Amino acid sequence: PQSCSLADPQTKPVTMLRRRLRLHRGCRTGLAPAKRLAPVRASATVGEAAELREMVKTLLEDRQELRKQVGDLTQNMKVLMDDFERKEGGIDRTLIKREGFVGGSQARLAFRAKGNMIQPAHVSEMGHEALALLAMQGNHCAHRERLLREIMDVDKCTWEEAHVVLAEMDQYEEQFYWLESMPYRLGISGGFLAAVGSYVMVFNKPVAAWYAVNIVNEDLPVNLADLTINQVGTWTWAWMEPMIGTASFILLCAQFGRAQLAKMNMKPYTEYLLHFRADRVAKRFPAYDRSMVRAWAKHVPPVKWNFFPDYSRNRSLRGPSSGL
Repeated sequence: PQSCSLADPQTKPVTMLRRRLRLHRGCRTGLAPAKRLAPVRASATVGEAAELREMVKTLLEDRQELRKQVGDLTQNMKVLMDDFERKEGGIDRTLIKREGFVGGSQARLAFRAKGNMIQPAHVSEMGHEALALLAMQGNHCAHRERLLREIMDVDKCTWEEAHVVLAEMDQYEEQFYWLESMPYRLGISGGFLAAVGSYVMVFNKPVAAWYAVNIVNEDLPVNLADLTINQVGTWTWAWMEPMIGTASFILLCAQFGRAQLAKMNMKPYTEYLLHFRADRVAKRFPAYDRSMVRAWAKHVPPVKWNFFPDYSRNRSLRGPSSGL
């Protein structure tokens, strides 16, 4: 190359010698002279500076856009928080001053609720948190709605389709309903018959005379035909009082014993029955949350006037009245 030429007649011998040595070393190592590399480095530096300036400009534009988005987000969050505070629980709590009210602005009747109130009319319109709080208070409709939502989440179905599974669970739960409710039905029937029978045996003259002769072996009064109802009661009370008094004392002792069981946190028959029903259903449908299934199953269907149960599956989709 031209940079490695040794011909230079215009330089002095010493200078020529030094220059030749430097050129010779540069040719041996394959490096160009320093004065040849300087223009290349300058041009590279100018290009990098332009690229950096363009990058800084882009970053500044992105920073401005980001600050704008953060400002919009902050404003939106402020609006949402204000709206949430006013509509906590789904109710618009904004108050409006009544027109023409006389009595001072601090009076309770000076303000009324805003007209556009959004209130849930059924438990199905409530949020998850409010529904859970209502379920913790023992509301069966809340337990039912929570189980429906659990079925929807597990089976990936709609609210209407979840009622099909709920009806199947209800049918399985009530398989032994008549056997489980038999003690209560016998108690109701026995109590009614005992109430009517005690009145008849105390105040009814023919029944009292038959019972006195055949059971008590009591002699009949001479003037039995002339006795009034109150006189018949006074006569029969001699043998009816021990029986009625003893039965009342037995019931009193049974109530006292049950109260002590409750104080010791022992489960009576009803609690054992409800737990048995809940465990059966939870074991039969293990795909769903056990606590939700058991909470829903701890419920006995209401009974109509003819002593037949009103099953949940026979009601509409909204189920029994939720009390809202």
